[in-house]
Amino acid sequence: MRKMLESRTFFFVLGALIFGSISAVLAYDYVSSSFSFTPDDEEWPVENVTEALDDLYSVTNTCEFGCPYEHDSVVYTSNYIGEQDTFTPLCSGTYKIEVWGAQGGDASCDSRPGGYGGYSVVYANINVGTPLFINVGGKGNTATNNNSPVDGGYNGGGKGRISDGLGSQGECSGSGGGATSVALNSGTLNTLSEHIEDGKILVVAGGGGGSSYYHSMGSYRCYGSGGHGGGVNGVDAYDWAKNSCNAVASSGGYGGMQVADTRTATYMGPGSFGQGGWLDNFGQSGGGGGFYGGYSSGALGSGGGSGYIGSQLLVQNISNNILNKMFCYDCLESSELRTYTVSTHGTSTHTAERNESCTSGYDSFPISGCAKAGNGYIRITYTSLN
Repeated sequence: MRKMLESRTFFFVLGALIFGSISAVLAYDYVSSSFSFTPDDEEWPVENVTEALDDLYSVTNTCEFGCPYEHDSVVYTSNYIGEQDTFTPLCSGTYKIEVWGAQGGDASCDSRPGGYGGYSVVYANINVGTPLFINVGGKGNTATNNNSPVDGGYNGGGKGRISDGLGSQGECSGSGGGATSVALNSGTLNTLSEHIEDGKILVVAGGGGGSSYYHSMGSYRCYGSGGHGGGVNGVDAYDWAKNSCNAVASSGGYGGMQVADTRTATYMGPGSFGQGGWLDNFGQSGGGGGFYGGYSSGALGSGGGSGYIGSQLLVQNISNNILNKMFCYDCLESSELRTYTVSTHGTSTHTAERNESCTSGYDSFPISGCAKAGNGYIRITYTSLN
């Protein structure tokens, strides 16, 4: 009797499994063949639900359907966070990447602000799943304590340090502001020199140089304002004066360029790829970070770092309209395709391209086409160039 019950139970369970499997197959065939799906885009024909699902979840989807981004929608933003971040797009397409460099450190004892960060914008075709490595520049710091250097702003700002502590009437120096950069390889900008030629550095916005002030007694008073981040070139330090100060450079620090700068000068610390200059054993402000960093120049202020839009991987222009551009405060302009630069303040041959919302030429809020006070910033938009 027990064997008979076990046998009946076995065949009952087996029958249920077979019936369930047949029902599932019939239901799948019915749904696949009986229901159709037709999107609004007539260029994307779909025969049935099965085909629709295959296309929707295919990794080769070109984003005409199934992409979670709407055209001209912002898909990523970030303020300064002090470390690298990564953005991985959920679909292939053209992305507008806007970056703002950070301001250099202030000479607060003289109410002398550091140079403003530059702005760069580029367009790039990015495939789904391709990570973008992002480093947003930090504002430079202010040194007020003798023999205690302060770090430069994150991503390439040169260090700042006061000279001898004898500035009884005021002594302070700002470190350089950091660049903001986006690349297809991981690392802060100064570690990516091997990718200059392969185009994997997509965009850089230069950081501003730090400002300096020193006044001991009588006429021993020297100072300089940090140059602004570029642009084809970073801006040289300006409004500098050395009066009777000894052991200072002959001018304010130079701005960074698009190539390594071979100029040498006494009491100047040269910038380098991705790094603002500084003088390790002498009081000074720090150069701004950038594609090439600005020079430090003792107590006469430091130069800003350059920007970069020269990658061959970028979408260069549409209908003869230049897409990739750099904007900077009171800076050298360029009309060349891979270094196109607009000055946001002062004399300009590109005034028609200035943003009317950028009334002062700079702002603490990230405005397109406007130099930046404070920390850097980035904004990425999924867009259509058609």
